[in-house]
Formats: sequence, C-alpha cells, structure tokens
Amino acid sequence: MVSVSERFDYPYVIDDVINEFVLACHQVFAGDKLGILLVGSSARGELSWTMKESTACFYSDIEFIVVVEKMDKRSQSFSKEVADIQKRRDLGKRFKIDYVLNDWDGIARLDKKIFVFDSKNTGIELGDQPIKPMMPNVNKNNINFHELNDVLLHRMKALLMDVPDDLFYQANEQDDFCLSIAKNTLDITTWLFPYEAEELISGFENRLNSWERQRKDLKLSLYFGDDEFSFLRECIAIRRGVLKNLDAVSLLEKYISIYAKAINYCKFINDISLDEPLSKASVSSSLFLEFSFRRRLKEASLLLVNFKMFGLACLLTNIFTPRKGRQIEFCFLMIEALSLLLTNQKSKHDEMISQSKESLGHLLVLQDGMNRSRVDQWLGLRDQYRSLTEIVI
Repeated sequence: MVSVSERFDYPYVIDDVINEFVLACHQVFAGDKLGILLVGSSARGELSWTMKESTACFYSDIEFIVVVEKMDKRSQSFSKEVADIQKRRDLGKRFKIDYVLNDWDGIARLDKKIFVFDSKNTGIELGDQPIKPMMPNVNKNNINFHELNDVLLHRMKALLMDVPDDLFYQANEQDDFCLSIAKNTLDITTWLFPYEAEELISGFENRLNSWERQRKDLKLSLYFGDDEFSFLRECIAIRRGVLKNLDAVSLLEKYISIYAKAINYCKFINDISLDEPLSKASVSSSLFLEFSFRRRLKEASLLLVNFKMFGLACLLTNIFTPRKGRQIEFCFLMIEALSLLLTNQKSKHDEMISQSKESLGHLLVLQDGMNRSRVDQWLGLRDQYRSLTEIVI
C-alpha cells in the first residue's frame, strides 16, 4: 500500500503521525469494529507544510474520522492518547491532530455538510471497517447552504487569530502570516462553489479550474474579475511554497478586496440587498446556521457564569438573537483596521477601530483601552473577542 507521504510527496513524518494515531485507536478501542478515515487537506493532497532548518513544519491540521461500535468513557482516554502524540511531535506551533469520534449509527445520520462530502469523496481508509460507504451522500441539491455560509465566519476568525504580535514590529513571522492569508482566502472556493455548480467538487484547485472554465457563464463573474482569479492562483502557489519573499501588507489588501466581493456575491445569490449589513438579525439568520433556541439555552449557563464579561444586555443578545453576522462584521472590521495600521493610515485606522469597538460592544462589555497605543488597542480588542469565542461559538 502506498503511504500518504508517497502519494502526495509529503514529509515522511506525516506517516509516523498517522501510524501513531491508528495504533492509539486500536489500543483504546480494541475489540470494536473500528473505522478510521484520514480526511481534510492531508487526504486531498493539499496539506500546507514547509521545511525549517531541515525540520518539517505543518500549517494544516491532520484530521480523522474515527467510528466505533459504542460511544463510552474510552473516549476520554483516547483524547489523552492523541494529546500525547501531539506533544511528542515538534511540527510547528500550528500543528494539530483533530478528529471526530462517532458510532456506526451516528455516521449514517451525519448532517449533509461540505465536510461530509469531501470526506466521503477524498478520505483515505485506514481502519478495519470502511467508513465511506456508510456516510450519507451529499450533493448540490441536499447540501446545507446555511452551514456552508458558516465557512465565512470560520475563515475570518481564523485569520484574525493568526495575526502574530510581531507583525507590527516587522519581525520574522511574516511568511507564516502570508500562508495563513492564502489558506483562508482559498476557502472562498469551498464556500461559494456549490452555489452555481452542476455537481460538487473537492479541492481548492479543482474548484478554481472549474470556475475558470465556466467563468463567462457564471453570475460570480459579476464580482470576480481577472484580479480575483489571479489572487486565488497566487494563494495556491503560496500554499505550495512556490512563492518566496512575500509581502503581508499587499496580500492583506487583496484578501480584504476579494472577501468584500465574495460577501456581495453571497448576498446577491441569496436575494439579499447589498446594502443590508450581515450584522442585521434577519440577514444573519437567513444566511448562517444560527444555533437553535435549545442550543442557546445550553450555552446560557456558561454565559451566566461569566456574567461580568457580558452584562444583562449582551447576555440576552448572545442567548436570544443571531450573532454570527455580528461576529463576521467585527472580524472584517478588525482585519481592515489591521491593514490601515500596517500602512500607517492613522485617521482611517482610528475610525475603523471605533467601528470595531461598537460592533464588539453588542456582544460583550468592553474593557477600557483609551490610553493604549494603537497596536495595543488592536491586540486588546482581539483578545476580548478571543475570550468570547472560548465561551460561545
């Protein structure tokens, strides 16, 4: 059998990580009818990695689906085993082993999401019992578009959290941040491709190729021109490590531009006025997979424990009203403020930070940062938002 590293020309160490994970599965769930599926970018041939001083450094998670006969307390010991594997491997600060644990009945009832489509389409079987035949079929007609639109929040949040503190002082983490920009830009293809696709496709480059072949027939072409397609190609090259001496400021400006156009396309294709902000409750609930009232009540206990962080008004907002649109608005404002700060556009940055504070202020009680420097104000707002995401999604 061809190993994953041989199949995709990855560093050999990925085989070691995969083998250790599979061994842990067998040790913890011995005797079960066991399914193990490698999924995500590593299974699609799109793992992001580089070599630093002859050591592999991973920028993508290594993801698995594990299926057992019965969900029980063994899941706790398994979690510890996976954490131990991750600790033993020095593969960069962004390296993470991620997995979903389910039983065989549950795997057949999975929601029809893009993750399920990609996993069934490109996953690599590593267990005793194949998982893919048991997974539901996901296609253009039954995919959950609300969950698909959630990609926008995940990518905005991921980039915001990836901004290194040293970036403000022109230190040596610019290349890592450029790779994060590229990764989070390419998921635009994941998010928007199904809207005009005849059939679903896995892989960033495959989706981009399909778009370019049909470009003149797509409504997407009203929003994406030569600059946007060239930038997506540039992002693919960055992920592959082809481009060097990258400029984070330039990439960030392109990121802001393409996402602004992507958001407008999403509104257009969903019959929402371009003038309507994502933070508007009706827009947020119509586009995103806002959690059910029952789910919000479960989160209410965590919010109540942290009442001082929220206060009564924000507590009620988080429990009873759509918040994903508000979060996206905040993240985008912060990314725009970052770009203005890096290009020394102080007055525009101050205006954008003011808008960011107003946006985040709808979700939690803000701490006073009036006497801080511009950099510290930006980092402080980012930290306050991070504290929110540690309590609610």
